[in-house]
Amino acid sequence: MKIGICDDEATARKLLKNALTEYSIVNKLNFSLTEFSTADELLQQLQGFDILFLDIDLEESRNGIDLGKHIWNVNKEIKIIYVTSYDSFHIAALSLHAFGYLEKPFNKSDLFTILSDAIQYLRTKIDFSVEHLFEIENVKTKFQIDSIVYFEYIQRNVIIHTTDGKDHVILKAKISDIYEQMKAYGFEVSHKSFIVNLNKVKKIKGYNIYTETTIIPLSQKYSKNFRTAFNLNLSINIIQN
Repeated sequence: MKIGICDDEATARKLLKNALTEYSIVNKLNFSLTEFSTADELLQQLQGFDILFLDIDLEESRNGIDLGKHIWNVNKEIKIIYVTSYDSFHIAALSLHAFGYLEKPFNKSDLFTILSDAIQYLRTKIDFSVEHLFEIENVKTKFQIDSIVYFEYIQRNVIIHTTDGKDHVILKAKISDIYEQMKAYGFEVSHKSFIVNLNKVKKIKGYNIYTETTIIPLSQKYSKNFRTAFNLNLSINIIQN
């Protein structure tokens, strides 16, 4: 995931970059972080960013608000998060197609919350018709992401359960490795032996996860994170529809 930081204060850029790096390590995500001290520097390398943190109070002719307007007109898929010391900019920022707003000096809790929301939103924009390659009984096999309901770890093997009711065995695989491959597609751990496609979940009741065809266990250890991810995914889908 490519993230840009545009702020004319070197100290502010460093603090934000360090916090983003910490988030990526804790959540085992691969971030490509790029710093910019001016709007012109950013505009020269604008392609490919997923998330941009923009300081509103840039000390130049083009402030963060103007920069955000320009970026939104060029690429509406980039998630813009405004950063400022001035609370008076809050409403203006949110009205300019910004994904969110972060007030200086920021605290990590606020940053991590809005970053998690942005990442989850980006995950829902993925084309789930794309295929992922797994080795099934020594044969490399392609699966559409949307066809996978959940993964289950049994006796050192991982089973792929698909929407057609079939089970596919990945021999001698680690469930943790599967999660690293699939978390970018909206899959979440529900139990030490289960990884679930959030888009296939119909409801959660107690410590059971219900899909159209089966019930998957939800352990107490993973319950909070799974419920948070599911509720966020559900709310985003409602907004998009």
